[in-house]
Amino acid sequence: MLITDQLKQSMKYLGITGVDMARKLSTFRSDDRKRAPETISRWISGKASIDAGVMAWIDQSVRIKAYMKWTPEFGPGAKL
Repeated sequence: MLITDQLKQSMKYLGITGVDMARKLSTFRSDDRKRAPETISRWISGKASIDAGVMAWIDQSVRIKAYMKWTPEFGPGAKL
């Protein structure tokens, strides 16, 4: 599987768009710069390489969502 395909599938699973992803990634930057939605589009189309840190963040986000979905004490309707 290509990394671009993995990124597309992960974004679909998480229910986020390129604009949403750009906003979320901008909050993690320490230099207060914004991540442009156009950058996300270039990653998805394969025109630019995807940062390893971004893929690690996506991977962790997918794992957290899957864990919360399948663990009853953290899943939908859980009393926290």
